[in-house]
Amino acid sequence: MSPRIEASTPRPLHHFRYHAGPELGGVRSGEGLARGHSGAGVHDLQSLLNAAGAQPPLAEDGLFGPKTQAALRQAQARLGIPVTGALDASTLRALEAAPRPARPSSPPGDGIEPARTGPAPRAPLQNAPAPEGSVPAHTVAREPRVARDPRVPASAPAGPAPVVAGGIPDRIIDRTARFESGRRYDAWNPDDAGHGVSFGLIQFNQRSGTLPTLVQRMSQANPQRFDEIFGPHAANMQSPSYVRSADLNDPDLRARLERAGREPEFQQVQRDLARTGYYDPAARMAERHGLHSERALAMLFDSSVQNGTGGTDRFLRQAAEGGGSEREVLERFARLADRGAANGRRTRILNDASFSDAAPAAAPVAPAAPAAPATPTTGPIGPGTRVLMIGDSHTVGTYGREMDSLLRSTGASVESYGSSGSSPSWWMRGTPTSSGFVGRHADGTVEQPADWRTSHVTPRLRDLIAQQHPDVLVVSLGGNMRGMTDAQIQRQVRELGEVARESGTRLVWAGPPSRREDAGDHAEIDRFDRVMREAVAPFGNYVASSRYTEYSGADGIHYSGARGNEIARGWARGVFGEIQGQ
Repeated sequence: MSPRIEASTPRPLHHFRYHAGPELGGVRSGEGLARGHSGAGVHDLQSLLNAAGAQPPLAEDGLFGPKTQAALRQAQARLGIPVTGALDASTLRALEAAPRPARPSSPPGDGIEPARTGPAPRAPLQNAPAPEGSVPAHTVAREPRVARDPRVPASAPAGPAPVVAGGIPDRIIDRTARFESGRRYDAWNPDDAGHGVSFGLIQFNQRSGTLPTLVQRMSQANPQRFDEIFGPHAANMQSPSYVRSADLNDPDLRARLERAGREPEFQQVQRDLARTGYYDPAARMAERHGLHSERALAMLFDSSVQNGTGGTDRFLRQAAEGGGSEREVLERFARLADRGAANGRRTRILNDASFSDAAPAAAPVAPAAPAAPATPTTGPIGPGTRVLMIGDSHTVGTYGREMDSLLRSTGASVESYGSSGSSPSWWMRGTPTSSGFVGRHADGTVEQPADWRTSHVTPRLRDLIAQQHPDVLVVSLGGNMRGMTDAQIQRQVRELGEVARESGTRLVWAGPPSRREDAGDHAEIDRFDRVMREAVAPFGNYVASSRYTEYSGADGIHYSGARGNEIARGWARGVFGEIQGQ
């Protein structure tokens, strides 16, 4: 049974608030418009979407709500550009150049009425209508209706999920979903090989962190509906660390999660996370290795879901070393990714005549690493978020520079510090470093001694938090902890985690990358990651960096040279994607 959960005070019915966004001129210069923005820029966007044939047409009320977001997603898919649900410069150019069909009239509004006083009424678990004045999930255009048995509640699926008309990515996602869940958004595996519950279309997993991320993204997509479904558990279920450790097989929690899987808006969250977390990285891998077919994308996506993106990248690099045609590379990849199974999943996709060996006509891929202020993301870090990042020598170097740039690309206010040789205790006590230090400040200035051997005090974490009041703390430490005992690791993590918890700061901990000694044998780094994950779990989320790295450098620890630096940048992108749920 799950631990006792005290009923939380319900949030007000209209938890969401709009804030002023840039005008379209600002978007052209690199700013972004996203759900939650308001103003003239949103009004002009709604006008463009209506002119481009938004169905249903939008009220041009200047409020970027769920209907505007859904219309923008539809337009992006139709125009063959990345489907983000937010407006950036490239999407704006495509909309302005789009054909102009006849414009309908009398659109429904996108606004949400002002907040009421007092708590929102909570609906019972079964078939409760949304409160008056809300934006119910079924009003957002998501997936096509399918015929259903009238005896089944309206929120329940009528058999497997319908294929969404979204082109190559959705077709590939649905193929893997057949393997993983029978294409059901509420599919449930009570214990996935000792890794806790797996749930949903592609079996998002509890211990790996993908299921906690999914549940958090559901709460962000529609806070009111989330509260209605999860009732007294809603506040706890918004915490990834709680979801990671909770007994989700408790009958009440399971029933509520399965009900969330039957909500069209939350089903779309599953598809979005499948795309940004697995399809887009798979497409970037294919591009790097010159693989262009739909079949290649399907095999890489399927392996990423089952083996992780880091494991898939390693298999692909090994397969590509032999050269030859795309078919020959894919045959070697299938043997590696299927781990020798004669009729494994990748082998079946390789021989499936329904997949094309030609390049898709349009398979947009999200950019690997935005370098300038870009569209705000839908993850926990975005415009106005205060982020503090601390780390060791990897944070001083390429990984830290890339991570700092990615965090700033969301519009967040970022302070990042790297102290070479550091472990958590250094950041608690202010231990000096004589092997490299950097401070990258929110105003864009960089503090770094000209001679890297110059001694510099490691800032104390308590002081940094007191000065900056961060919303999110990103810790990239672990390389200097690999020689510690399990008890030492747990003690140092606990000391740092308690400081973050006392301050109300959300903690995300990125573990160390692979070393030269890990090549060909990941048993030790895998064991270390398990210890770290368990130690971090009471305080926040842990990201296993070894998934994204295969050592390349000179000293066995630090990543250097052209290949090493590229791996370090990819590592940063992988960690950032997990933080944002992408």
